[in-house]
Amino acid sequence: MKLFKSLYIDRSLSVFLIANVLVFILAFLIPGFLIAGKALLLVTIVLIGLDLIALYRTKQGVSAFRTCQERFSNGDNNDVSITVHSSYTFPLQILIIDELPFQFQIRDFFIKSCMKPGATEQLSYTLRPVKRGVYSFGALNVFASGPFRFLSRRYQFAQNQEVSVYPSFLMLKSYELQMQANRLKENGIRRYRKLGHSQEFDQVRNYVEGDDLRVINWKATARNQHLMVNQYQDERARQIYCIIDKGRSMELPFKEMSLLDYSINASLMLSHLALKKYDRAGLVTFNRKVDTFLKASSDNNQLNTILQTLYLEKTAYHESDMSGLFTSLWKNLPNRSLLFLFTNFESSASLSRQIALIRRLASRHLLVVVFFEDVMLKSFLDRRSESVDDIYTKTAVETLLMEKERIVKVLSRYGIATMLTSPEQLTIHVINKYLELKSANRL
Repeated sequence: MKLFKSLYIDRSLSVFLIANVLVFILAFLIPGFLIAGKALLLVTIVLIGLDLIALYRTKQGVSAFRTCQERFSNGDNNDVSITVHSSYTFPLQILIIDELPFQFQIRDFFIKSCMKPGATEQLSYTLRPVKRGVYSFGALNVFASGPFRFLSRRYQFAQNQEVSVYPSFLMLKSYELQMQANRLKENGIRRYRKLGHSQEFDQVRNYVEGDDLRVINWKATARNQHLMVNQYQDERARQIYCIIDKGRSMELPFKEMSLLDYSINASLMLSHLALKKYDRAGLVTFNRKVDTFLKASSDNNQLNTILQTLYLEKTAYHESDMSGLFTSLWKNLPNRSLLFLFTNFESSASLSRQIALIRRLASRHLLVVVFFEDVMLKSFLDRRSESVDDIYTKTAVETLLMEKERIVKVLSRYGIATMLTSPEQLTIHVINKYLELKSANRL
């Protein structure tokens, strides 16, 4: 019984059996087909027997295991590899079905491959999670076909494996590599010319595009036969806080990820950059009250603490109230700090309920309010209007989009820095804003 539980019929056998039936049907009309039908049936039985012997002659014909990182990066492509070894003495065709975590909702995943006798092969695929949390893989199933492709034997490897999906740490590694290769500009991260500098000299280095010509070191240039510039230390140890709204409006999806997750990824990246620039990074999350207050620090373990904290954050599904946030920040942040407030105002009415508190925060700190464009609505405007109803719908969409612009104008009128951005451009725009403010010595 155990043998038959692991035995499966391949498509080739189905085709042969159908051909057998058709030949025997024709034999009723043309008697000469009866001999051909019997011969074909005998060949089919023999080939089935040969496949059965070939597959089960080796006790463990196939071994396989899955390899992946213990942590996945949210919103990024994460690599998973499967290593398969064949102990069979004939070329093997395999079908791999990996039982993926239910969060991906992928029900037709499989990998096909042909293996040489006694070969070991490594196959890979990528997964893009869109929610943080624990993901559980199921069993790894490998179906090995016999030499005549009539039967398959299933090998099941119970690799029940759990993977934790964290905020996008792969983005940090990508940033590091691009920074070392001086390729940040390709991804939209700008270089800002520093307006003035501290008097503390740091080092002499090679000139790169965008450097202030006034800091060229002519003696070093003459000595090295190429442009050299003096580098001065930025003013350090400024407090940078990412403040994340966890209200229900932040659960709106874009490309399967919520606005909250986009904000979390951007906050992690901004914290990483701030620490690289010798500033102190902190984190605040709130809904009706402040749920997390992580004091700004430049300790070596600060980025990992922020990562672990962001991993646990969830939407609260209530409308946010900034009164608790204001009270907490007023009490715990007496010194001027740079605050990036990630939120999502849907209308001027929602802003009006919070504007008094936002203005008071901006009076003590350098506040940047970050909220989101409705990209789906903007794409609707590009469609061609084919009826009166389409024109009415477009007019309503334009009114909603203008509401966002009106919010920007209200905040700007009070001198509050504002960023209205699409979710996919959020990280780049936040980084550019931080670099702009730092280069202008506004921190």
